[in-house]
Amino acid sequence: MIGDSLSPLKLACYTALTGNSSFMALISGLFDQQAPTNQAFNYVLMGHGTQLPQNTLGKGGRECTITFDIFTQGKLGSADALAIANLLFTTLVQTTLVLTTTPAQTCTYVDFDNYSDQMEGDAVPVYHGMARLLFRTQEV
Repeated sequence: MIGDSLSPLKLACYTALTGNSSFMALISGLFDQQAPTNQAFNYVLMGHGTQLPQNTLGKGGRECTITFDIFTQGKLGSADALAIANLLFTTLVQTTLVLTTTPAQTCTYVDFDNYSDQMEGDAVPVYHGMARLLFRTQEV
């Protein structure tokens, strides 16, 4: 029986994304839950996650979601947010995510849902994009 998959999955995502120089060139930082005060735009937060049992054929697994909040600023804010979301998704789909769990797990499926809006009240437009990714993990 497997335990927590969410924390090791977030670590695997962080490692994959920070290891992608094209992704990191688009942002000033990738943070867990909260950015530092006065963080420069563009940045991404790895936000809340969920996990549910997803056992298959006698092997333990989990169905997990992680929400990535994308913050951009400027006239191209929404376009920048979409470019960041697309590269985030592409990176995580094309990388074999192996979790540091006992027993070992690997990510077998990734799905994507996104949303964006303009935040009001700033002199320069600030955009908040959200990418919620669904992962299925399975014992190997």
